[in-house]
Amino acid sequence: MNIIIFSTEDYHHTYFINKINNIYPINLVVYEKRRLEKEYNTSNPYQAEQDKFEKSYFFSKVPNEIDRKIKIINVKSINSKEVSEIALNFKYDVVIVFGCGKINEEIIRDYNNKIINIHRGLASKYRGLDSELWAIKNYDFESIGTTIHYIDKNLDTGDIVYQKRLTLRKDDQIYKLRAKTTELAVEGTLKFINDLILHKVVKSKQEKYGKYYSSMDLPGKKNCEKIFKNYIRNNCK
Repeated sequence: MNIIIFSTEDYHHTYFINKINNIYPINLVVYEKRRLEKEYNTSNPYQAEQDKFEKSYFFSKVPNEIDRKIKIINVKSINSKEVSEIALNFKYDVVIVFGCGKINEEIIRDYNNKIINIHRGLASKYRGLDSELWAIKNYDFESIGTTIHYIDKNLDTGDIVYQKRLTLRKDDQIYKLRAKTTELAVEGTLKFINDLILHKVVKSKQEKYGKYYSSMDLPGKKNCEKIFKNYIRNNCK
């Protein structure tokens, strides 16, 4: 099984890559260096708490650096000519996208429609960015989770191969959600790869597409933190 991953350098992506690589060796990781920038403040008010938790949670299980045996290529944009050329120079059975910008149609064609995306949200309700936060803002706590789907020309609308809701617990904090939805991503990806090897992948067309959401602003994130704390205190055991 030849695996390529398109991603960015963050704690949860490093954990994901190393967990997958422990079971199915990864041939190549392509890191996109360009970051999404908005005209408004999208800072994370609980960034320090999230970083501290993820370092402890993730890297007590796997190394905090990518395995040196994996080849890494850094690109400015995931839609660059360099990424197109990778399709010609590397063998691959699947390309896994986790945390990059929107993949354009040319790249999709170059990789023969073999690209799947990790979406930390339920795509049938929340497409785009900060899906768990928009679910919290809407008091839609049952719609926090992870979807894995094939990539098509639109955003988060491709055929689904895995989807699971996150079960919230009394000790949950908003800064733990990225780690926990990443754990679902690991679970789903390992299942997908195994199914791919056995030629047992089941694709489900999305009956309806979720609303598209962009990055949440700083005041919105602060409000979500309060909403989430109140919900956990009053509803989880």
